[in-house]
Amino acid sequence: MKSFAMYLAMFLSFAPSVFAEDKVTALTADDKALSVLDRAEVSVAHIVPACARIDRCPEGFTQVKLTFVLNGCLDSADVRSFAETNEDGSAAEIFVSAYNIRNKRSDSVRCFVAKTVNHSLTLKGQFNKEDIAVTFLKGPSVKLQQGDEALFQAVGRFDGVKSGNALISYRMSCVNKLATTYAVEKTDEKGVYNLRVSTLEVQNELAKRVRCMPVYKTQKIQLPKGAKSVRLQQMGKTEE
Repeated sequence: MKSFAMYLAMFLSFAPSVFAEDKVTALTADDKALSVLDRAEVSVAHIVPACARIDRCPEGFTQVKLTFVLNGCLDSADVRSFAETNEDGSAAEIFVSAYNIRNKRSDSVRCFVAKTVNHSLTLKGQFNKEDIAVTFLKGPSVKLQQGDEALFQAVGRFDGVKSGNALISYRMSCVNKLATTYAVEKTDEKGVYNLRVSTLEVQNELAKRVRCMPVYKTQKIQLPKGAKSVRLQQMGKTEE
């Protein structure tokens, strides 16, 4: 009974979620831009729950750690991820949306050792490093302005494909802006692509003081030539 209780506690603590946690990243007055981080060092560790009988032992978990090198000594980061496993559970793919948050003071500060940040997630099952593929979502840099104070996950409305672009609309405050990363992957069906998207809403402090009707802002994501439709998966949304 004690072993089962230990396993249950570990499951509640480490059970993987397909999507990243719903978090808010605070910005400072000195932060001036977001730029995509598209590489990280990957390491894995296996978590094996204690059990009294080996025939009743659960399969365990794999903890994946991504270590990013930031662009400046005083910079910070916003990293979000979700994972998918194949049907037989023998391999996994992690989709990562990572931004370097540029601090203006980094322009005049030099460091002897590059600043790093770690991002961890846990997969159900035992995977070796070579069984895990990591895909970094890409996107344009975003300039921050005075009063920008936080980043949080946004989920949009898919408006279809038009003129070679996937259109996603977001309902938001009139003073906020969006930062979007994405990955496009061809499927076995002709003209059909998988589209993974992570969009952050950049909240400005004026949103708390300025009264304005919410607006819809549309993000256009260019698709490969010949794309007819997409299967959209948004970070922060469990069903699409």
